[in-house]
Amino acid sequence: MIRFNCPNCNNELVINKEDREYAFCEYCGQKISLEKYRREKTEVSEEDIFSKWIICKRNEAETKQTEMLREKCIGLWIMSISAVILISFFSYVIAGKNVGLLVLLFTSAVVIIGGAYMIFLWLPYRTENNALKTGVKIRFPKNLEPFEEKNYKTVRNELYNAGFTDISCVNLHDVKIGIMQKPDRIASITVGGKMLYFGGKAYYPDVKIVIRYHGR
Repeated sequence: MIRFNCPNCNNELVINKEDREYAFCEYCGQKISLEKYRREKTEVSEEDIFSKWIICKRNEAETKQTEMLREKCIGLWIMSISAVILISFFSYVIAGKNVGLLVLLFTSAVVIIGGAYMIFLWLPYRTENNALKTGVKIRFPKNLEPFEEKNYKTVRNELYNAGFTDISCVNLHDVKIGIMQKPDRIASITVGGKMLYFGGKAYYPDVKIVIRYHGR
């Protein structure tokens, strides 16, 4: 895949078939030789390699830190539940059945709800915010909603500008005169193999994004 700006109208173009000699700008129709852009793509600087290495190391560190924190939270949660059972048992022995049941219901509710909130809501939120602050992840633009009303070229360029790098566009070839009049309109978007319905979630820059659109 080759990305470059049209020398005539300056709009961003994406060419999936790199073996072509020429391409035509989809905005102004200018004929463009691809040899120059093909050479530029193969010239990878040391700075680019170092930047990719830094991102890779950041991803590894973030994943390791998240897993360690999750394990600590789960361990603390299990210990808290065990403590609740012991406290309830002693309350049952010392103060009787009714008191023991009340203690069990109250403390278990607090521990279970609090632990679930920490593990399934607070921890993912904290991890995502840290990833966004450090630049490890990018937020999928919410201003692209609703996707079905957008032109796939506009969305593709917006995603590239946001920092995503692996974007594919698939023509469904389902537009026929008199039946459907939605050329270039988005049919669906998948991110990392999962259907995307709303923007706003954070992803790694190299996550695979597939845009399927209506076309002839």
